[in-house]
Amino acid sequence: MTVKNMEKLAVCCINRKGGVGKTTASIIMAQTAAERGMRVLCVDVDDQKNFFDAMDLVRDKYNFKVKPEIKDRLDKGDADLNFDLFVIDCPVALDRVTEAAISFADIVLVPTLGDLFSISNLPVVYDFAVAQGKYPAQVAVIKNSFGTTRTVKDIEQILSNKQYPIAGRWPRNEHIINNIIEGRPWWSGMDARQRQPFLTFYSKVWTAWKRLLADDLETTWKMA
Repeated sequence: MTVKNMEKLAVCCINRKGGVGKTTASIIMAQTAAERGMRVLCVDVDDQKNFFDAMDLVRDKYNFKVKPEIKDRLDKGDADLNFDLFVIDCPVALDRVTEAAISFADIVLVPTLGDLFSISNLPVVYDFAVAQGKYPAQVAVIKNSFGTTRTVKDIEQILSNKQYPIAGRWPRNEHIINNIIEGRPWWSGMDARQRQPFLTFYSKVWTAWKRLLADDLETTWKMA
């Protein structure tokens, strides 16, 4: 596959349904990378600007190893900027803005809750990303707050039948929501066990990127 720059990764988070964890995924990727010393550009192209506001708030209160940069638009020259990670939070729509974000991104993350309303639009989102030139392996689902109900089991079967790559499975965690609202890093007040599913997700995205660079489109999202 052809990539823009092997040393850079651009991720965008999309879904046509709100409240599924799109901005949370953006925050986890951006804050974790900044805390690990990476140069991060956060781009919020959603009209609600929750990603922009949350990152601006925490950046003023917390001393990251490298302070992330934040902007509210995606420009053609952004790929040439000196960043290690680009994180784009998309609007809840499949419009020209989202189209540009997907075209720019190397990996597309699609968070979804374990309910039928959240899952019903996945085929449209997935096909839209592929129509923008993404390989299926570049588009991965995040299972957010999936429980053990019969509905969730049915949804798990749908995801398996569709063979959507899975970027992560998150338990419900109120700490993250409270931390975001109050301007703290997403991991504040969480022990190692509570942080682990989200850090595993973060690591899995980077592992998938390395495999994509090696033209591995078969085992991209499988755990090592």
